[in-house]
Amino acid sequence: MGKYDDIIDLPHHVSKVHPQMSIWDRSAQFAPFAALTGHEEAIAETARLTNEWHEPDEDKKRELDEKMNELMMLYRKRNFNSDSLYDENVINTMAENYFEVTYFVPDEHKDGGSYEHVTGYLKKLDSIGHLMIVVDDNGTETIIDTRRIYDRKQKIIKMDKQIERAGDDNKNNIGVLYGIGVGPGDPELITLKAINTIKACDIIAIPAVSKEECYAYSIVQAVLPEIEKKQIMCTPFPMIKDKEKLTISHNKIYCDIVNELEDGKNVAMLTIGDPSVYSTYMYIHKRVIQAGFTAVMISGVPSFCAAAAQLGISLGEMMDEIHIIPASYDVRDTVGYGGTCVYMKSGKKLAELIEVLRTGDAIRKKKMTVYGVTNCGMESERVYRGLDELTEAKGYLTIVIVKYS
Repeated sequence: MGKYDDIIDLPHHVSKVHPQMSIWDRSAQFAPFAALTGHEEAIAETARLTNEWHEPDEDKKRELDEKMNELMMLYRKRNFNSDSLYDENVINTMAENYFEVTYFVPDEHKDGGSYEHVTGYLKKLDSIGHLMIVVDDNGTETIIDTRRIYDRKQKIIKMDKQIERAGDDNKNNIGVLYGIGVGPGDPELITLKAINTIKACDIIAIPAVSKEECYAYSIVQAVLPEIEKKQIMCTPFPMIKDKEKLTISHNKIYCDIVNELEDGKNVAMLTIGDPSVYSTYMYIHKRVIQAGFTAVMISGVPSFCAAAAQLGISLGEMMDEIHIIPASYDVRDTVGYGGTCVYMKSGKKLAELIEVLRTGDAIRKKKMTVYGVTNCGMESERVYRGLDELTEAKGYLTIVIVKYS
């Protein structure tokens, strides 16, 4: 006789008071997690698949940049309103043509995301904030991160032929921005190419509130008196480090210049030294290029090269290192550098720089030779040799050259 033979054939008890539990509820007793609220949703979320973001290769990135620039050029030319750009680094307009784009949306809950597609009009394009807003036929706005634009068919942004033709036509009527280095101060050091470019430009932009207060303008005026007949655009750059205030100032200058470029005017922006070396011009140059306009840099003699010539010294020989350092920032970490150190625009922090050099000289165990030149190439130029003489230097445009051996 088996262990349960006495009860195994008895009828199943059914309560007359309590309702019978369903087979699903009975099974849940043996699956405690399934009985929890949200368990089914969690299972579904775990099973949900996402796509992986594929970074575009260099060719795709170049294609994307070209298409974005074409699109920006088109609606800038038709609908540009500089007032809307003064406080915000955006362009607000409605382009007259469709375009379509495939973009990636990161998932909020797990790695990966999904590829989405939208067709419509461009309402806003913020190249600095990487933001695009597209409005479809129903008026629905879609916000897109421009860094996530991608099309796996390699048609990154597909605009109709009408847009592309209009963009090409507009390019022929748009001016060019020239960033012109006028050298360190001596009018004889300004290049022939710089003079010829200034002559050919319609508007001269100067980084000052007036012609009388602009070093760069006075340098050009000495060799090209007819510059006085040119239209002058004053674009003062504040010498501050407050990013918000700088952005507002740069936006205003950028908008003023773009207005002229869109009217077909060529603009020459003057800068002392060379435009590629700590020049405020570069802030505008990058913005203009990014917006799809043409900007060209005209080299000038850098002030530290002119200073070395005035001192009769070499900046670098054989395997010597040459370090170009903005002295208006913290220079304490430069104590360990070797070769030649050139400290640009040292004036406001000259005392601090001298103290760093004195302290560093005691621990460096290298021979240090110090030179200084204030207002290089100008009538007020002064030359200093050694730290003791350098303490007498005054002026924002002070270059300090330190050679180690």
